[in-house]
Amino acid sequence: FNVNRLGLAKKLVELSRSQEVLKETLAVKTEALEKSVSRCEELEASLRHSHQPAGYLVESIKKKELLISQLKVELKQCNEELEEQRGLERTLRAEREELRLDMEKVLKNREQLNTMKKIYQHSNRA
Repeated sequence: FNVNRLGLAKKLVELSRSQEVLKETLAVKTEALEKSVSRCEELEASLRHSHQPAGYLVESIKKKELLISQLKVELKQCNEELEEQRGLERTLRAEREELRLDMEKVLKNREQLNTMKKIYQHSNRA
């Protein structure tokens, strides 16, 4: 019976050691598994975020294309207005030149009238 007890005690000690080794192995494997799960979650998050920038870039490009289109329309309108203003400027310059020439004629006529008036007044005195 003592031999049996001694064998059981040795077996118990051996099983206890095996249990400790298995606990340590389990702890190491659990830690490795947790790290792997954590890394997997990080990679999944990165993957989700990697799709977001693509969507963001597509949306950003669409907005910029729309803005470019609007600016092209605005630029076309500005060019049309500029051409109108240039035409108006040419017209006004021509009118100004006509007015200048008319003013020169009026001033020459005035000088001639003043000269004629002086001659007339001089001849009436005499």
